[in-house]
Amino acid sequence: YLPLPAKWLNRSINEQLPPGIEINAGNYILALDGSVRAENIELRLQDISQAVFTADYAHLELSIQTGGDEGFVKVKECVLSEGTLVLPAVYSPSGRNSLILEHIAMRVVPHDQTINIDSFAALHSDIRLRGSLNLALQEAQDEPIDVRAKADALFKQIAQALKQKTILDGLTRPTILFHIDSGSDRSFNIDSRVSSRAYQG
Repeated sequence: YLPLPAKWLNRSINEQLPPGIEINAGNYILALDGSVRAENIELRLQDISQAVFTADYAHLELSIQTGGDEGFVKVKECVLSEGTLVLPAVYSPSGRNSLILEHIAMRVVPHDQTINIDSFAALHSDIRLRGSLNLALQEAQDEPIDVRAKADALFKQIAQALKQKTILDGLTRPTILFHIDSGSDRSFNIDSRVSSRAYQG
């Protein structure tokens, strides 16, 4: 294994992200097979002090783009494992930072104007989630995405869903299958269905 310069990689990756979002890893390691392993990953949003997403590690497929004094790295694909998602206190029904998803795994494929997430799996209490997401990086009229507004809409929908999760009471280890598309009007379109091994009324 060969350690890679974390500060340069973090800076190069963040320069390609929309304003208002920052992703950093504590370590980057080049493996013998050419893959890059990122460790101790944090995602932060503007005006929110605590990292809203963390992950133990991810395997990255990178391409080196030449140009400028240093060049830059472009992430072609990211397979992430053991992630957690926190609902910030300002959105949480309890008024405290709340762990809402754990054991998150997913594959992330960035494109010029979208981010595609598939093979998503996570756990909330005894509820399993499986699904995919398509997130737009451009608003209408080719304006840069307002990350804070998108996050605000997403966290509000999560908070509302948490208030309504009692509708799953009685289901044995339910699984929610979903697909999410982000709209150009800062909304999210969500298709979902629920399955369960048994119901105990």
